[in-house]
Amino acid sequence: MLNVVGPARNFASPGHRYRYGFVEITPTTGGLNAVNVVRMRDEYLYGIAEVSNSWPDAALQVQVLAARTYALAKFIAGVRKACNCHVDDGSGPYTDQMFAGFAKESSTAGDRWVAAVNATHVPPNAGNAILFNGQPITAFYSSSSGGFTHASRDAWGGDRPYAQVVADPWSLTEDNPNRTWSVTVPQ
Repeated sequence: MLNVVGPARNFASPGHRYRYGFVEITPTTGGLNAVNVVRMRDEYLYGIAEVSNSWPDAALQVQVLAARTYALAKFIAGVRKACNCHVDDGSGPYTDQMFAGFAKESSTAGDRWVAAVNATHVPPNAGNAILFNGQPITAFYSSSSGGFTHASRDAWGGDRPYAQVVADPWSLTEDNPNRTWSVTVPQ
């Protein structure tokens, strides 16, 4: 187990414990950059903390597929110079997926999340992903859409045939704490 914290954080803060892979440390202009190098099919996913471990098994497995696919697309795009990484945990210059490291696996019902990751493996050394024309899709996802998703051209630009408007009544259920929200946009 390795504990790593950045500036303005301490060991009492979440998301700094790493159990898998190894850590590459490189000097930067302002200090040091630490990158946890892990297997994408499982070790990386064990630390993804985008959803609650209490979600139904099928929902957890779908989240694993989305997270793995998103990471694969980022990997194919190459190492980003600003973080010396493919996928940023949100602490660096990018906000990709919330990677909490061992904190996710060791959290309440973390074994359910690990089981969902393991259920999406393709033996002996691969994992399922979502492809379009043989390539991982850019797997945009969120827990709450307000009842409908947006087409990629309206939300992020670019027309992705697999990212179209669809009804999402499940995001409006009473047990979703994010079913309603608001944002203020200045003129």
